[in-house]
Amino acid sequence: MLFERRHLVGGSLVAVLVALAGGAYIADRVALAPLGAAPAAEAPPPAVAARARKDASGYAVTASFTVAAPLNLVWAVLVDFDHMAEILSSVDVSRIVNRRGNEFDVEQRSHANAGPLHLATESLRHVTLVPETEIRSHLLRSANLKASDFTTHLVPEGALVRVDVRGTFVPTLLAGTVLGTDNVAVQVGRQYTELRDEILRRQTGTPRPACLATKDCP
Repeated sequence: MLFERRHLVGGSLVAVLVALAGGAYIADRVALAPLGAAPAAEAPPPAVAARARKDASGYAVTASFTVAAPLNLVWAVLVDFDHMAEILSSVDVSRIVNRRGNEFDVEQRSHANAGPLHLATESLRHVTLVPETEIRSHLLRSANLKASDFTTHLVPEGALVRVDVRGTFVPTLLAGTVLGTDNVAVQVGRQYTELRDEILRRQTGTPRPACLATKDCP
């Protein structure tokens, strides 16, 4: 019961193929403690704040996070489309084509797992860069989306960099029947959490977890 989830990096993103209600990637479930047990400690806030809103034609999505890293490093990760398959657990193939300075197209193949089923999809997006400031992405081709446009802004804040993402996407009629705002927000949050994790790994020289290569991250 999963539907395609595509990488939307900053708008370069992001078109997302999301898990349905009860899908394999839905997190933030509450576990009930046995009677008499001490109350659980309050969970820390998520590293990425992601929201989704549905309107008559499609979905509006926002995501935001801060990271203590140099601006050039944050930028390098967010625009590393040739290596997104090594960074994002749902992306199998990603490559830049038709580069023309700060404009190019990105071909990607992504997947989602639904029990024993492995669902794959391909997309083509046009990306425009304003170096170390803005990433814009416009969907050119996809079987599951009619349209998708995302913009990512990078804002230095002292020793931190804030990344703000805004976008809209319009699913096909069939795809739209299986989407929900909560699931969209969860999957957008997961995607940008993985990008933030990559920024921190590169800063500290930490290797990537093996599950990114085997595509079986929990």
